[in-house]
Amino acid sequence: MTFRTTSILITNHTFDYKPYHFMRKIGLHFLGSLLTAIILFACLTLYSILLDGNLYSILTFWGALVPIIAYSSSRILEKNSHLLIALVGNIIFYSFMVFMTFKHYGSDFFTVMKYSLVSSIFLMITYYYFNKYYDNISPSNSR
Repeated sequence: MTFRTTSILITNHTFDYKPYHFMRKIGLHFLGSLLTAIILFACLTLYSILLDGNLYSILTFWGALVPIIAYSSSRILEKNSHLLIALVGNIIFYSFMVFMTFKHYGSDFFTVMKYSLVSSIFLMITYYYFNKYYDNISPSNSR
């Protein structure tokens, strides 16, 4: 009888470990965001090595590929907060890019980068809510 009471007290005493679980969750989200930024840097490096820096390739990369890569790379971790991880990783990536190109703040590249930050955030949010809406109205295939 005493053993059973002790086991109930031990199982009800798990609330002390929740702060560690919360910090672990924040750490995983931050690592996922950092992983998203690293993947974006690797894609930027490959894209700039393989293609010349003309206007079309710059607009294609910064306008279309960055939001697609950021949202897709946030799905590597099996977490539910893909949008949060993608947005934070995208902001980390752009903050490093602004830090590296701050001397050229009047150039066309810096202007394209500023507008692409806003457009990539808009595209990721739109894609997330479109998928969320589509998943809610589509019939489920599982039974």
